[in-house]
Amino acid sequence: MSALLTENGFIDHASDAKKLWWQAVAQRHVNGLVRAFNLKRKSTNRKSNMAIKRVIVDGVQVGGYAEEENVLRTVQRNVRTAQRISIENV
Repeated sequence: MSALLTENGFIDHASDAKKLWWQAVAQRHVNGLVRAFNLKRKSTNRKSNMAIKRVIVDGVQVGGYAEEENVLRTVQRNVRTAQRISIENV
């Protein structure tokens, strides 16, 4: 499996942390990963534009789904034993 390790600077004082622009660092990581692994942007389709729903049972995420049927199936599977079930948009 391919791997990549990056170092973004050494932070030992609060003033050092303020010098880093985390959004820029994150974007450069993305750009480097795209180049290093020759990644291509996925084509958009109907499903990729749909909202993902996260199903959380008793504080633990048990699934993330784009299709409502999968959300309902997961809730049905857990409804008898769960203290709390929540569904969040991601």
